[in-house]
Amino acid sequence: MISGIVFFAVICGSSGYAALKFSGERIKPGILDYVYPVTGITVWFFLYAAGFGSVVSGTNFLYETFLVITVSILIPWIRFILSFANSRYVSVISLILTIIPVFAAASLRLLMPCLPL
Repeated sequence: MISGIVFFAVICGSSGYAALKFSGERIKPGILDYVYPVTGITVWFFLYAAGFGSVVSGTNFLYETFLVITVSILIPWIRFILSFANSRYVSVISLILTIIPVFAAASLRLLMPCLPL
């Protein structure tokens, strides 16, 4: 279980790195760029340990972590697309994008019913 999470975190991190490399000079890497991959899955594990939501079966674990990690992979690419916008709100939107994996983890953990194995 933990090795799968580490594998997915490496995939998320490499996706974020690729988005930063392709952006060139448009995006200056900050601390939030390194937090995107691990934020959602960390919150998911804390919610699981605290007992929020339904019982975690193997299927729940796979679906929920896959969706949280998919959201975490998309965030750097959304920020990459926003780097081409000429708006003063890009920095605010980038901060909001940091919260999306947390919201995805919490909503999946609280709303997903217990799935059969």
